[in-house]
Amino acid sequence: MKLVKRLILSVVTVLVATVTVLALALQYLNWNDHRDALAGWLSVAINREVTISDSLDFQLWPVTRLEVSGLRLASPADTFDVDLLELRNGVIEFDLWSLFSGIAVINRLQLDGPTLQLAVSADGLANWHFDREQPSAKLPPVLGRLVARNVLIKDARLVFAGRDPRLHQDLYLERLTLTLPSRDEGSEAVLIGSLNGAPLALAGSLTLKDDDLEATLDLSLGAMAGKVHGSVNDLMEGANFDLAVDLKTRDLTAAMQVVIPGLSARNARLLDGSAAVTAYLRGRPDRNLRLENVDITTESSLLRLTTSGSLSLVRPSRRGSEPSSRFQVLLETEHLGELVSLYKGKVPFAATAQAQGTLSGSLGNFRIDDVVVKAEGEYGRGEATGRVEQLGASGGPWVEFATQATTNSLGPFLKAYGLDLPYVGRASASARVSGRPGDTHVTEIDLKLNADSVSLKATGSIGPLGKQAQFKLPFSASADDIAALAAPFGLKLPLSAKGEVNGVLTGQRRNLH
Repeated sequence: MKLVKRLILSVVTVLVATVTVLALALQYLNWNDHRDALAGWLSVAINREVTISDSLDFQLWPVTRLEVSGLRLASPADTFDVDLLELRNGVIEFDLWSLFSGIAVINRLQLDGPTLQLAVSADGLANWHFDREQPSAKLPPVLGRLVARNVLIKDARLVFAGRDPRLHQDLYLERLTLTLPSRDEGSEAVLIGSLNGAPLALAGSLTLKDDDLEATLDLSLGAMAGKVHGSVNDLMEGANFDLAVDLKTRDLTAAMQVVIPGLSARNARLLDGSAAVTAYLRGRPDRNLRLENVDITTESSLLRLTTSGSLSLVRPSRRGSEPSSRFQVLLETEHLGELVSLYKGKVPFAATAQAQGTLSGSLGNFRIDDVVVKAEGEYGRGEATGRVEQLGASGGPWVEFATQATTNSLGPFLKAYGLDLPYVGRASASARVSGRPGDTHVTEIDLKLNADSVSLKATGSIGPLGKQAQFKLPFSASADDIAALAAPFGLKLPLSAKGEVNGVLTGQRRNLH
């Protein structure tokens, strides 16, 4: 028995001695002399080039502290020509003992001059993915259960360059201060910077009650301003958000140009007005985080948009087959002619229109179902029903619509389009439109025209739409009185008789026969 006790005591003594030696080594080792070796080891471990050009220091007590200057983390050299991360100076002080409870508590985090450049190559590779064989949705979480008590970030830049240069983002933080409040005591969060050159400011109060955080924040970004308020509950269990968001702008074009620097002139014209957004951010980041009760209203001189719905912020691997979003959308215009002219169309008379549908899907594969479009003008009316699929696809969206149009003022209707025919009558047409940009076809055409003593019927197809569109339209025309038909053109025929013509109109627009 004494031998067993001695063995146990010996093992414990060795372990304590080993831990003590390691602790003393960590505490008193001159880390700066070994920064190149450590950077080399990290480079091998993560398969990325890591350099520490200035200094490196670490201590265990009285405060566990790591400081590094001149840190550089490269992107894959064979794909990207920008570094992933550069850091002029960084200091982190953390509670070593809290790690044993599964929570990383950072007492102080100070970053001076960090630059994070996120890039996506032409073939879809991202420079922040360290394991190219592993999809990004399956990468392990980076933060885990993390609490930061005091954060100070100065002169920071976050740049995103994707495959579409119109969506590049440049976030600059002149200063970000975040202090976790003591229990039942308030604290402040302050952010000053810019997004794509537009001034950005965030300021407000934080109050900690037990394991829950109450937040009231004021936000301004360029021409947009608003509030974020609510609570983040169960901080130590991964956080459960319940925040209300309220944003407004009187200049929607300027607000959108901040988020989409490459906004086209056509879209800028559409958005030339005001907007209001309300939403609730709810759920846990690792389970069911979502934006719900989203209400968006925009109003410009050409277009009014109203939409409501929800958006999931959970990774596809956790969400499963459910779409990330579902919105009811309503578009209305009192100036259909001006709106259509932006897309090189022509409605040369006063007309109004509205369209509604259900938008659903995920990034890169949205769709709009149950689409109903109605237009009405002084010379006619039209309606279309159908769906739009694969919004965001590289080849453009797929559309499929059943359309119909009628007019009881055939003469004025045709005259508005430059066809001055001296007849009074009515016309109706129906067709099916389907395809994607560059390959859209009009099929199942059924055209009927009745004017005075003349009637015309046509069927067939046109496609693909564009300058080289091919027409194939079998038709039949008849007149009860040929003399009456010719009279409006100044022609006098010496007899009255019925006439009928059958044929097929084929060819391209400028070469029909």
